[in-house]
Amino acid sequence: MVTPPSMTALQEIIKFGHVPAVSYACVAYQKKEKHQFVRTSIAVGKKNAQSTDSEIIVDDKTRFPASSLSKIVFTYLVLQLVKDKQIDLDEPLHNILQYERFLVDGKYPKKAKELTARHVLSHTTGLPNFGANLSSTLIFDPKLELSEGYSYSGEAFLYLQTVIEAKIGKDLETLAQEYVFGPLGMGRSTFMPPSEDDDNIVAVHTELGKPTSIYIGEPHVNAAGSLLTTADDFSKFMVAWLENMNDPIIEQAFEPASTDDLITCGLGWHIYRHENEVIAYQYGENPNTRAFIAINITTKKGAVFFTNSENGMSIANQVFSSPDLSPIGNMQELYKHLHYTQSDEPGWQETMLGKIAEVGNKFEEARYYFEKALGLSPEDETKLRRLEWFKAVHHPFPEKKFTLSLKAFMGNYKNSYNDDIEMSIRNDSLILKQFDQKIKLVRVAETEFLPEQDQSFKIRFDGDLMSISFIHGGRDKFLSKQPSPKSLLHYKDEVRQLRESQPGYMRSTEVSRVKEREYIDTAPKPSWRS
Repeated sequence: MVTPPSMTALQEIIKFGHVPAVSYACVAYQKKEKHQFVRTSIAVGKKNAQSTDSEIIVDDKTRFPASSLSKIVFTYLVLQLVKDKQIDLDEPLHNILQYERFLVDGKYPKKAKELTARHVLSHTTGLPNFGANLSSTLIFDPKLELSEGYSYSGEAFLYLQTVIEAKIGKDLETLAQEYVFGPLGMGRSTFMPPSEDDDNIVAVHTELGKPTSIYIGEPHVNAAGSLLTTADDFSKFMVAWLENMNDPIIEQAFEPASTDDLITCGLGWHIYRHENEVIAYQYGENPNTRAFIAINITTKKGAVFFTNSENGMSIANQVFSSPDLSPIGNMQELYKHLHYTQSDEPGWQETMLGKIAEVGNKFEEARYYFEKALGLSPEDETKLRRLEWFKAVHHPFPEKKFTLSLKAFMGNYKNSYNDDIEMSIRNDSLILKQFDQKIKLVRVAETEFLPEQDQSFKIRFDGDLMSISFIHGGRDKFLSKQPSPKSLLHYKDEVRQLRESQPGYMRSTEVSRVKEREYIDTAPKPSWRS
């Protein structure tokens, strides 16, 4: 007998995790049941934490962003097309569609010509997760061969989407409705962006509870991350996977590329082992929203949750291990590996209260909570760094004097993983801009900076090299300063020099004027700053 999950337990979990709302579903194998799998869904909380509208409570029809859980829906679609013999997992995609974003010096690299759908779905392409824009060049990691080594890539999924749409002549939404949403009865699922006519959809929230709009990426209909759905729809989706695990095509999704690595993939799904159990999972992270799905292949149980908060991953351990819900398995090692701090860890609540106090300019109160959090978990290096970095920003000592001007750090910084950060100055402070987010930095040493609020990373400069260290540890990120675009004055000066280099320009022949026009047309265009 399958015990129904407790709504009260779920309400307590999201309250403790500072998450406004969650849509949750679980499925379990029960042989005596007519359909073998029993599924249950629950939605609790508020669509918008700051709204007083009577319609703000979520229900099982309320849409949530699925973020990268979109990828396993797309994987299911691709495998249905394989069954239908419309797609071959091992055919080079280049044979179907030549993707200009792979061009390097006018030529397609060998890997671009050999890339297959299997490489894409198993995250073994060596491509970056995302590009700077939809026309930017995509570079294959030279250290990785196709099918060897894990490289999570949304760009690869976008390429496969483009190939399939071109080959079949239908867009992603049409194909998903035809092969997935329609047959499985997923009536509240769509890859289309949020509609103004849909009033049963959540707002998403920052870590400290500020409501924002759902992120809409490019392209708007995106196999890697644009899905809107409900947990109730996903309960049907999980059953479809579980019921067809003996299908030769479907079972490939759960065959890991490696048996040694903690992070490895089948097709679409990541695979995790704990003791004698095998768990397939996928996480979703878009701005201010988190989602997670896990299917225990061994016990034939699955669960999924969608949240409308940046804090969403903090409830994963409780959701997937609580006896009041539907325990899936022990994944604590996985959460740590993915740097998902959990709201049931010692000191998590105190850390949140410290962050809230800091934003409210209650620095002594914030310091108290950060010290208390560290006291509850003295071996936790993340909590130690948080306290040290907080003290460095909010110190009571006289302001330090520095030699280098802030102008030395201004500019645009990039790396081969398409990270793109702009550094500017406003009101005598260095401002970091990435995507649409701007963060004011505080100078704590000659070449070191921390965020004014929520010190989750530290930036260091060494000439034109920027390094970013993260509060949770792990590898630093490195970016290089890009050449500055020419100012308008510099640009005009070069044109003037061109004119002066052409004798008799003012009595100019058409030839010399043509040369000037050619120079203007081919020269790098300025940003029109003087």
